[in-house]
Amino acid sequence: MRNLWNDIELTSRDRRAFRIIICEIRDGQIIFEGLSDLFFLGEYRSLRARTSTGQVYPIELMPYPAVRKTDDELDQATYIDARCFRVSIPLQDPLQIAFFVEEQQGTEKRLWPKLGKFSRVVNGFHRSYFHEQKHIVCYENGMFQIGKYSKARHLRLELSYMKELTRKKHRDVVVIRALYYLSGLFRRKPVWLVSDRPYLAGDNGEHMFRFLQSTDAVKRNDICFVIQKDSPDFARIKSMGKVLAYRSLSHKISYLRSTFILGSTYNELMTNLFGKKSMYYRDLRRFGFVFLRHGVSHNDMSRLLNRLRLNIRLLVATCRPEYEGILAGDYAYTEREVKLTGLPRFDNLYDERQKKIVILPTWRRHLQGEIDPDTLQRKYLPSFRESDYYQFYERLIHDERLLQAMEEHGYTGEFYLHPVFEKQAPDFRESRLISIGQGVADYQKVFREGGIMVTDYSSVAFDFAYLKKPVIYSQFDEDAFYEEHSYGKGYFTYREDGFGPVTTTVEQTVDALINYMEQDCQMERNYIDKVERFFAFTDRNNCRRLYEEIRRIEQARTR
Repeated sequence: MRNLWNDIELTSRDRRAFRIIICEIRDGQIIFEGLSDLFFLGEYRSLRARTSTGQVYPIELMPYPAVRKTDDELDQATYIDARCFRVSIPLQDPLQIAFFVEEQQGTEKRLWPKLGKFSRVVNGFHRSYFHEQKHIVCYENGMFQIGKYSKARHLRLELSYMKELTRKKHRDVVVIRALYYLSGLFRRKPVWLVSDRPYLAGDNGEHMFRFLQSTDAVKRNDICFVIQKDSPDFARIKSMGKVLAYRSLSHKISYLRSTFILGSTYNELMTNLFGKKSMYYRDLRRFGFVFLRHGVSHNDMSRLLNRLRLNIRLLVATCRPEYEGILAGDYAYTEREVKLTGLPRFDNLYDERQKKIVILPTWRRHLQGEIDPDTLQRKYLPSFRESDYYQFYERLIHDERLLQAMEEHGYTGEFYLHPVFEKQAPDFRESRLISIGQGVADYQKVFREGGIMVTDYSSVAFDFAYLKKPVIYSQFDEDAFYEEHSYGKGYFTYREDGFGPVTTTVEQTVDALINYMEQDCQMERNYIDKVERFFAFTDRNNCRRLYEEIRRIEQARTR
């Protein structure tokens, strides 16, 4: 297409000021969302999108907070005092769309957007493209060009794209793309991928996968669980249904063909499968990410889960405060994406309590080892033993006053580290009554059999309290925890909203444990009332509600 606008030369600073992270077609509109630098905009400038038909669309700055982090949270880019923006433009064929900054006096500066991971197109190519809903969208010379879909045009664009990939020495990408198109000749069913962690099952993914086997979803879709082949859970999951070995060729092709990915973690090991080369597959990435959650979100996770970072299509909530907190927070999601269904694994929670103390603290960001590229697990961190975290729990496990009380009342104990700290388990010494869990805990078994739980800030407390069992929040580092971690305080405060007492020292924790053992570990009435008010559902139909929400999305796509 002919370039309809004259360019005004931009500085390198200007070129970094406008980034389109999300581009999607929905309800007869093409929607762009991203980030813009406020220092560049200034007080007397505004953003505009202009089409080849002469229409001008103001670009709305959204009321989300400035992005101030300098890490890989937004596609490995750095933004300082940036604001989110959004603009929707009615679709028609053909159409060109360019972006400008308009000065107060009416002059315009043309923008050449940088493109993010959900933009479906990529910078640096003569003509990057994607097709959706009978439209082909190309990106060329800093503009989006929209035309009607045809198989002949699609083939021409794909061959041109492959030729350019080959010239830039990305032959491996060309091979995968070719296999993707060939697989479409034989694989007609839509693909759903389900997962927990790459090396581990047992969380909401496994529970949802098991449920799906009993529904009509398996007739209409190719539903696969993804896990490493050498995982101890591989054989068990394979007995339930179809399993794909993580990062196998079948997994990679199924990933590109998937319409939904259901995951209990937001780890990009599962949703960004091709690493640094993922940008060359953006046009093929059509799946909606269904975030099953690792647990109830009681902290402010907006920096990790916000729409511009993960673009979650369906975000599960378990309780009304969590649901409302996400909608009112800085996540940038709406009622379209956030659904109150309950966690899938809650459907399998039963009370089989024994005289057992379970200790399950969460992780600390500053104490995690590096990721081993071969196993995808955290490496052992030698300095871990020097931390206050280690010293606190080592003292608690060996506290003589606690052990004597456990002997008197007939209790045993189990201590489990968070999976991030799995390699640190040998640092801890068993006491005569408290064992150290090696490997990852069988959480469902721990929740069923435990009589009382000691945790700190972990969401496992919600599973335990759901069964109306007592919880102690042992928070020796409450002043520093949120400063050092990757999330902030949310709607939930432990002293006002928690389901048990808060302690800050080993001595206070031991006192609380002894007090509960003397009362046969019964949860007090005031905490039971909090539990009953907190959870939206206790009917064991969480998987069913979630499936129905996914079906609504699925049906809307086919209309």
